[in-house]
Amino acid sequence: MATESAERSVHNTLSGTTADAITITGFDTVDVINRAASTALYFRSDGTTAVGAANGCDYVAPGGFVRHNADGRAISIVGDGNDYSVIGVSA
Repeated sequence: MATESAERSVHNTLSGTTADAITITGFDTVDVINRAASTALYFRSDGTTAVGAANGCDYVAPGGFVRHNADGRAISIVGDGNDYSVIGVSA
């Protein structure tokens, strides 16, 4: 599991199906971007580790993104080897 914190953006690749924890410190609202072409991505920011296709997780389609108000909390992200980005946005 990778744990990273950045002011503006983080760009990573998941290690298999192990969840990463990402915190964007400069923005409350973030775009969670799934850069994988064929694998779904799941995330949550309530302090619980994300599990693929589990209740309570938000879904990001392959090649898609979800705008989310993380309110400064860590975002737990899981998929299966996905490339992803978490980018702060001005809401």
